[in-house]
Amino acid sequence: MKIPRMLMMLCALLCVPLAAKQTPAKGKAGQSKLPPEFQYDTPPHPLKVVKPVYPYGLLHDGIKGSAKAIFVINDLGKVVEVKIVQTTRPEFGAALEAAIQRLTFDPALKGEMPTMTLSQMEQEFVPSSPHGRAPGLLEVEDMDLLERELKKPESIVGASKLDSPLKPVSREAPVFPLALQNKAETGEALLEVIIDQEGKVRLPRVVSASDPAFGYAAVQAVVAWRFEPPKSGGKKTATAVRIPFKFQGHKHATAPASS
Repeated sequence: MKIPRMLMMLCALLCVPLAAKQTPAKGKAGQSKLPPEFQYDTPPHPLKVVKPVYPYGLLHDGIKGSAKAIFVINDLGKVVEVKIVQTTRPEFGAALEAAIQRLTFDPALKGEMPTMTLSQMEQEFVPSSPHGRAPGLLEVEDMDLLERELKKPESIVGASKLDSPLKPVSREAPVFPLALQNKAETGEALLEVIIDQEGKVRLPRVVSASDPAFGYAAVQAVVAWRFEPPKSGGKKTATAVRIPFKFQGHKHATAPASS
């Protein structure tokens, strides 16, 4: 049975509330509902935490919601299929899907052999007030920058006003979207982001994309980027820049930030 068809059959299993975490089917009772090829003795172990990025347009408008997905982890610990089974807005589902595709695991074991299995993840998207502790996805600094962008946009300078060009410290490449691997060989996306006084990328938004999935994949990657702190007039500052991304043959390539 092909994985996409199997995922459709297993959607009915998602009846347990989750709390923004990956949750394999637990216990013999839970696994008894799974096909034999998804059952295991030792569950998969996530190698890193990946949080979805709050879609900028919905964050800007104060729209909250949630999304839920199930996904297949193969015997190498790689996510090979994702199915959004519930979402209050399509954007939340797309953001969750992009985050899940960046997850990697120590694979589940059946006996001593790695095996594929099924996991699930649910995420609440809830904005907070600028001066309150942002729950889950957002940091206070994100909300403060959003307020500055709305009320004092002049305090966020363009790249042309920096003392020197932005210098990246670390960059992660985006993941080619699973949903497009049999539909497209290339793609591109253009993002606009704010780089704060410490060089952290915040509040990314898609300016354009050849397919929405490329935009979400680029957003999910860029939030992990770091730059040397931008300066204007010798002082640290926040700056708004645009960053182009190109996807080629299920691989990924990025271009340096530019204004």
